[in-house]
Amino acid sequence: MSLGVSARVMAAIFALAAFAIAVVCGMAVGNPAEVVLRQAILCLGGCFGVGLAVGLVLERVVTEHVERRKSSMGETSGRKAGAASA
Repeated sequence: MSLGVSARVMAAIFALAAFAIAVVCGMAVGNPAEVVLRQAILCLGGCFGVGLAVGLVLERVVTEHVERRKSSMGETSGRKAGAASA
């Protein structure tokens, strides 16, 4: 399965959001900068994987929905054409 743009974008959004939250929370409780950055980078990597999985699932769901919708539209227009000629 190839990675689509939306899956990569979702992964990047998850990762950057996790990094920002980890930095803000770490600084708020007064942790040293090294600890904050180490934890933020770990969160970035972990949430990138989670975001990638979520993005792939969403891509597949949307693709299947669009294909199902196209096939149902084709059947509907085929019925109308058949009914008009009868």
